[in-house]
Amino acid sequence: MKVNNKLVIGLGLSCLLFGYGILRFLNKNKRDLELKATRYTAKKIINDKLGGNEKLLTLVDELSEKDLEFISEVIREIKSSRK
Repeated sequence: MKVNNKLVIGLGLSCLLFGYGILRFLNKNKRDLELKATRYTAKKIINDKLGGNEKLLTLVDELSEKDLEFISEVIREIKSSRK
């Protein structure tokens, strides 16, 4: 095998492994990003509609992942019912 072929194979494998690592990283952090987005949306609603009530804002900070997922589902249902 020529050196050129070995180099091409090595670069191809490197690119493949790099792409796999990126996809794995993104899938792992996708849930965290969704929860942060839901928390941000909930805080925005409290600020806009409820006058920025401090007790509610601290409550949103203390919500568990399960509670945030429920809020996310409710927000999706509201958005889909408006269409």
